[in-house]
Amino acid sequence: MLREFAEFEEAETAVSLEALESALFGRHPIIYAYVADVGDGIAGLISWYLTFSSWTGRPGVFVQDFYVRPQFRARGYGAQLFASLAQECVKQGYARMDWWVLEWNKRALNFYGQRGAETLGGWKIQRLSGEALYAAALEVQSWIV
Repeated sequence: MLREFAEFEEAETAVSLEALESALFGRHPIIYAYVADVGDGIAGLISWYLTFSSWTGRPGVFVQDFYVRPQFRARGYGAQLFASLAQECVKQGYARMDWWVLEWNKRALNFYGQRGAETLGGWKIQRLSGEALYAAALEVQSWIV
């Protein structure tokens, strides 16, 4: 299912099932997930990890993956997964749920908008990876005594 999700997001090479298995079921899980099990397979999933906001002084969650297989869409599985995570946030006293959504995914934007989600203005997603990450790690050595 994760490979299918990666294909949907046009990021097929990004999926490492081994890394995900370790993150979910390893000695120290760092990501959590709910799945919509329909008996003969999985209809969808939502995965998240904990964050902290210095603005609220409380934890929150970052939704890493949220996907419902095409043949199961418009049947309420996505709404149930989303609501289940929102309920967990309320139960645990978390301040918020955050996630990214691709600009071209109008269906997802509509889904979130119907639930009161807001698009944050003024923020730009930043990423440091690959060679740039290694270069940044080396940079600190030049001034630490």
